[in-house]
Amino acid sequence: MDAFDDNDAEEAEEEQEEEEELDPNNPDHLYIIIERSINQMLGEIEANPEMSQYAEEINRAYEFLYRTYTSEKNLEKKVEEMTEELTATNEKLEVALHITEADTTTIADLTEELEKTWKLADNAHLREQMAQEIIDNLRKEIAALNAELDFKNKMGGEEDEAAAETAKTQESLIRDKERLLTEIDKMTQKLTNALAYQEDLERRASTQDLQIESLTTELNSRDETIKKKTENEEILKAQSNEQAKVIEEKDREIQDFIRKVEKANKQRDVSDNLLRETRLRTDKLMRENETLNAKHEKLQDDYNAVLEVTAEMKNATQKKNLELKLKEDECRFLRKDLGKMTKLKEFGDRKLIKMEQGRAEMIEGRNQLRQVIADMEKDVEKYKKQSDADKRIIEEQGREKDVLSKNLLRLQAASRDHIKLIKIQQQIRKKIEKEMDDYIKEIGKQAKEKTALEKERDRLVEESIELSRKIEETMDEVKIKKAEIFGLKKMITEVEAKLKMQQNLFDAIRAERNQFQKALQESMAEAGELKGKLKISIHQTEQLKEDASMKEHDVIKIENVLKKLLKEKENLKIEINNHLDKIKDLKGEITEMSEEEKRLHKVIMENERTIKQQVKDLENLMKERDILGSQLVRRNDELALLYEKIKILQTTLYRGEAQYEQRVDDIRLLKVEIKRLRQEKKLLSVSVSNISDLRKEVINLEKDLTKERLKVRALEQEIQTPLNIHRWRKLEGSDPDALELIQKVQILQKRVINITSESIERERHLTEIESLYTTLKRMVEKQPGPEIQTELVKTQKALVSRSNKMKCLLSELNMTEQNALQYKQEMEKLKDEIKELRKKYLWEKKSRRKLCEFLATIDKPSQDTNHKQGGRNQTNQTKFAGGGFRMSIDGVTK
Repeated sequence: MDAFDDNDAEEAEEEQEEEEELDPNNPDHLYIIIERSINQMLGEIEANPEMSQYAEEINRAYEFLYRTYTSEKNLEKKVEEMTEELTATNEKLEVALHITEADTTTIADLTEELEKTWKLADNAHLREQMAQEIIDNLRKEIAALNAELDFKNKMGGEEDEAAAETAKTQESLIRDKERLLTEIDKMTQKLTNALAYQEDLERRASTQDLQIESLTTELNSRDETIKKKTENEEILKAQSNEQAKVIEEKDREIQDFIRKVEKANKQRDVSDNLLRETRLRTDKLMRENETLNAKHEKLQDDYNAVLEVTAEMKNATQKKNLELKLKEDECRFLRKDLGKMTKLKEFGDRKLIKMEQGRAEMIEGRNQLRQVIADMEKDVEKYKKQSDADKRIIEEQGREKDVLSKNLLRLQAASRDHIKLIKIQQQIRKKIEKEMDDYIKEIGKQAKEKTALEKERDRLVEESIELSRKIEETMDEVKIKKAEIFGLKKMITEVEAKLKMQQNLFDAIRAERNQFQKALQESMAEAGELKGKLKISIHQTEQLKEDASMKEHDVIKIENVLKKLLKEKENLKIEINNHLDKIKDLKGEITEMSEEEKRLHKVIMENERTIKQQVKDLENLMKERDILGSQLVRRNDELALLYEKIKILQTTLYRGEAQYEQRVDDIRLLKVEIKRLRQEKKLLSVSVSNISDLRKEVINLEKDLTKERLKVRALEQEIQTPLNIHRWRKLEGSDPDALELIQKVQILQKRVINITSESIERERHLTEIESLYTTLKRMVEKQPGPEIQTELVKTQKALVSRSNKMKCLLSELNMTEQNALQYKQEMEKLKDEIKELRKKYLWEKKSRRKLCEFLATIDKPSQDTNHKQGGRNQTNQTKFAGGGFRMSIDGVTK
């Protein structure tokens, strides 16, 4: 015990040194300190069997704390990564915005260049058309002139007078032709140049179109990336909110765990008290062990004394054998006095039988002593094993105490880290809330500017509020159901713990039953041995009775012979009378022995009755055990059904969570649609700002109108001065003014724009209403119905009934434990009675041995006197008495 105390002191000093090395203010060391403290506490708890129930709960709490610690560290890493991603995305957004601004400027420049190129291309087309018309007209004139020349050449013979004139005209025509050909060549060159220029313009336009398409694709991709980044920002904000909620929940869990740790500390104090009690018990057991060792030494001394007595008895038997040989030699010489010697021989035979009986009893006593010594050695070994086991348990408890202290220090460090992280996250949350407030203010300013869309948005907002209320109600219901499920899970864990306790108790009862069965078997074996011994003793008594009857007949014959020889040998008569008195005494002893045998037989019968009662009690216990087993099987089946129902409820809860996530996604989609509407509004405002472009187009149209009017005037002039005046009449008509036409065109354009905007808005409203209708339909379809509530009520009732049944079972188990304790007490009483009977039996054996020794000392002088006189001739023959035992001297010597 002193060595154990020294070891405990050394371990405590080492732990104190390690704790001094670890800084509790350091968040890295705090979790290690908590882990050590928890390990110490677990060691102290597991050392006590009474406190071992709480070890599993502390292990679970520690595992949960470790998970929370690891999850918090992972969340911290995720938050850091998310913040880094947010900063990177913000930077990318800024870069993308700058790029988009630059792209918009480049697109505007490119569009202006495109318009210029298109205008140049249109002018080139007009020039080409004019040149082609001129070329066609010139070709027609050349063809006409050639025809006239041919005609005039044919008619040259007929008209000689006009030859000079035709020559002149021909020369003029040739000149005109050459001039026209030169003009045609020039026009063709201009055409080729214009075509080349047009091709260059078309190439430039195609390249610019490709650039515009690539820029538009890049813009679209960047818009998509910006949208994705905004969505990611929203998701990150939502995740940060969720993480804040998770951190709050973990704070609560940490507080609960701190409470549990306080409870565990209290339990550790209780376990310390129990440790002290166990140490006191171990001290008592060590003392009892010492007393048992002393008893064992005493029994060994008694055994050595018995061995010495047996050695003395062997020496005595050897001496007696030598004396018998001497008697045989004397009997050869004294065959004349057979009558006297027959009586002496019969007496000697009886004495030998008694000696053999005493010897057998001595052997049996020696065997019983050996068995008792072996039992005592087994008990000593058991006590040694128990003391070793107690020492091991004490060492394990010390180790577990160290582990608990370490775990406590680690938990404290982790809690401090968590508190710091929570403060940091609260600061981050406040910053985010401020930013959100700023955004909300900006949104309020924008909402004031957008009065036209407020009415419809208010309606949508009211619907979304109703939906959010419904979602909150469903969330509250889900939380309530989660709390109920958590309570049910706690109940189930408690029931499982109780079941484990009951199973452990049942195993203990089973082990005790096996021990009782072994004890019964041993007692039955002892009873069988006692029965065998009884049968042997009864058989021996019957043999003795037969021998006595035979010897009485012999005595009668010898008395007839003695009547003849009374006159000569009166001295021998006196000796015979003395021997008869001794025989009477022996008969009295035999009657006493028979009475003792009857009493022992009664005791054995009573023991058999008690054994039968114990067997009946055991059978009843077995039946009760079977009933309890069947009830346990039923309870297990009911628990399995409850587990299945709980699984079904969990699946419904998971479905509800999935539906809730879908609703959240729908809300996010609605937000995205609102953003899209805002963007479209911005685009409309941009289109409103593009009225200047429309005005430019109107000016171009007015120019076209003026050109057309000029053409109309030219046509009117041609009509006014026709070639055939008499064929044509004057045409009159009145055209509207240009301003009226422009005003009408503007009014029509405005109407068209208003109608298109109204139709687009109505289509959007319709699509939004349809999407909301479909989402509401899905919400209504996916919401839990009254059937789940009824099932929950049923499960609650079933759990209440099961808890009542479990309480009944616990009360029944307590009753069975009490009965088992009573049965143990009765068995211990019976064992004590058997020990007392054994002690009485040994005491009576000792008294008998003393009597036999006393009788042997008395019979020695009489034998010496009788051996001097004579004996019969039949001493060398073998005799059989009773159950085949040799009774002659030769048989004994052999």
